[in-house]
Amino acid sequence: MLSLCALNSQGLSSADILFQVGAIVFHPETKRFLLFIKRRGRYNLPAQPVEGNLDSLLMDPLGFVRRETGHKIDLVRFRTYERQYDDPFNERDDLTGLWPVETTATIDAFKVTVDTLEGPKELSQEGQPRQVITIWFAGVIVDPDPPEVTPVKITASTVRVGHLLRKPFVFNEFLEHGYAGMQEYAVLETFVRLWNLTFPDKKIR
Repeated sequence: MLSLCALNSQGLSSADILFQVGAIVFHPETKRFLLFIKRRGRYNLPAQPVEGNLDSLLMDPLGFVRRETGHKIDLVRFRTYERQYDDPFNERDDLTGLWPVETTATIDAFKVTVDTLEGPKELSQEGQPRQVITIWFAGVIVDPDPPEVTPVKITASTVRVGHLLRKPFVFNEFLEHGYAGMQEYAVLETFVRLWNLTFPDKKIR
């Protein structure tokens, strides 16, 4: 369960930090987004905890989505933007702007989020909630007519199922879950903004 719980003064050890890779996967032809749902739970953006070496997962950050769904997915190459401040000597100034770096594009992560998990299974030995750092990547499904539900053949070993869903439903789904959905809402909002800036002729409305 996501929580606003603040960390106390005892500090964190590396065992208290969980890294995961998250994905926004979009199908441009149908304007649908891929969400996962477990048998008991709500819709979530695709995310995969890092087991072992973070570098190996970052080599193919969308590989876990391809394996679970069977979709053919490519990384999105977004235009690169730099943040400019109204006061260059005060980078805490909230009044900032994003400006494109000409002739530069990247398939690197487009967002990083930090949150805490609180619950019996998530507490460290000292009772601390765990910090979750998620590195978000963007992908597109290149199949012109992908199945709306994946994997196509669901078995007893299937942990979660992918659904291609329209933007209004996805945003409403996150809003209905309050704080638990706020972070995913913000990630999706950032994706839509970067997509529209990079591909003005294929805007997501």
